[in-house]
Amino acid sequence: MLFRPSSVPVLGYHKVGSSVVAENDHFLNVSSLVFEQQIKLMLRMGYRACNLSEIWRQQGGKYRQTEKRFVITFDDGYQSVIDFAFPILKQYNCTATVFVVPQYIGKSNQWDEGKNLPILPLMDWSALIQLQKAGWEIGGHTYSHLPLDETNTEEALRDICLGKTEIEDKLGVSLKSFCYPYGRLSAGTPELVKKAGFHIACTTKNGYARLNHNPFLLPRIMTNRRGLLMFAYRLLLRPLLPSVRPIMRAIGLKP
Repeated sequence: MLFRPSSVPVLGYHKVGSSVVAENDHFLNVSSLVFEQQIKLMLRMGYRACNLSEIWRQQGGKYRQTEKRFVITFDDGYQSVIDFAFPILKQYNCTATVFVVPQYIGKSNQWDEGKNLPILPLMDWSALIQLQKAGWEIGGHTYSHLPLDETNTEEALRDICLGKTEIEDKLGVSLKSFCYPYGRLSAGTPELVKKAGFHIACTTKNGYARLNHNPFLLPRIMTNRRGLLMFAYRLLLRPLLPSVRPIMRAIGLKP
């Protein structure tokens, strides 16, 4: 694929490493081996990793980037990110953006209780400070991981703003990047994120972030544990050739 300055692969992850154990919990979760393979592939393709807020600069109301860069993002702030992903990315001189939920920092993903999903530890504030000092970006993910499409406007805005101010107060940084919990949002949610003071936001829609996208509705390359071949498909083909999906299904591969 030829590099286009208006196209940016933003990779989406949840967990990395030994915590990836449940068969029903493969979405955005990869082993350390697969994660390292994916990062190495990006670097071999000539991409340089940077944080989400770095790749866009606002000029005349538009966001653009002018280098061959990619972004690594982690939703929720699992402990496995600093235990497994951080050492790998440090080895390859890469940083990332991690979206965290202040109500549960240092606790666990209690929002998944009763959903037949593993309940695992989340990073504490000291871990986030360590990542921040290493050049990582900390982003917003609401205060309590609310499904924003089912939350009234007033409560949604309050939770978005509270999550932002809590992190800013604790870490002494101005948050610019946001990610929608569960990837769920209503038509008016992006405007609430903008009103809260964020500059850019990620969804769970698969694809490249492009110049003509709403900066508050950016797609990502959504990862899973299936290895390098499926990652390459999601990276190189799926965003560009939607017609390939029926072919993939016909030969027994799930896009």
